[in-house]
Amino acid sequence: MLPKESPEYQEAVEKQRDISERLMEWKKIKESRGILLDKHQARKNFFRRDEPAAVEIDKKSTLSVFELADIFANLIKTHDKNFDTITGPEIYIEDVKTDIVEKLKAAREVRISSMLMANPSKLYLAVLILAILDLAHEGIASLKQKKPFDEIYLTYLNAVKRAPPMEENHGKEVTYGNS
Repeated sequence: MLPKESPEYQEAVEKQRDISERLMEWKKIKESRGILLDKHQARKNFFRRDEPAAVEIDKKSTLSVFELADIFANLIKTHDKNFDTITGPEIYIEDVKTDIVEKLKAAREVRISSMLMANPSKLYLAVLILAILDLAHEGIASLKQKKPFDEIYLTYLNAVKRAPPMEENHGKEVTYGNS
């Protein structure tokens, strides 16, 4: 049979556990400090500031245009020229206009939102709006909206004579273009 543990022995064991837990915490803190310092050193120059230009300018004298051109040429040479070109699909207004006219000839009236769903990109949206405005300006189509924030419809006009666009306000319905 083992002897009963005394309260002094229990306190000594608890102190030893407490000290070992503190030592483990300090060890973890020391390890994490090393990891953080390594990451800091690796990323220190990630967003670095460029060195000031090594061009001395006499503030009392005036610079000629040629001297300024030389200074800018030197600045351009010192910077990296690793720029990627941004390219994307080309969308032409004339192509979008012919597509719209074909849809209008088939349906006589088309929702603008349904045309946008065919190609939901910012570029297509911009070209679509320009094409619709151009068709309204030429008198080929007109825009109709019954209430504010309601669906906008594009209507095909069989206009032989192309009149300049006009804006009409008839109470509830707003029409842009020839009607």
